[in-house]
Amino acid sequence: MIKLFDLSRLGWQRLSAWVLTVILLLMPFELMHAVAVIAHTFYEILALGCESVLMHGLGLSKFHAQLIVFYSTLLFGLMLLMAVVRRIPELCRLAWQRCCEQCRNSWRQANVWRKVELVLLQMAGMLTMLLLVLN
Repeated sequence: MIKLFDLSRLGWQRLSAWVLTVILLLMPFELMHAVAVIAHTFYEILALGCESVLMHGLGLSKFHAQLIVFYSTLLFGLMLLMAVVRRIPELCRLAWQRCCEQCRNSWRQANVWRKVELVLLQMAGMLTMLLLVLN
């Protein structure tokens, strides 16, 4: 019996990534804008708190505290971007392997007539493209 959502096989991180993707795709633009405004407000509150700690705790001027907070945020963002960019080739490779494995499995499980149909459709597509290119 095939379960639709097998949580023991599907990790929580992967499930939460799928849920987040579905929410972002289905979320209306106005609601997404409101979420972005709220996230930005929280970021500004956090930055102001860090600036206050630097100004009152370490005795720095407001200008220097803002510089430290800005460049720390920039460094954190670049490190996060670098971590994401480093993961992209691995994720693409895994997706390609999964796609190839699914294609091989479906080819093995298909009967002879389905295989003939797929090969003839591919030939028809290639001949159509060849005629379009040559004309």
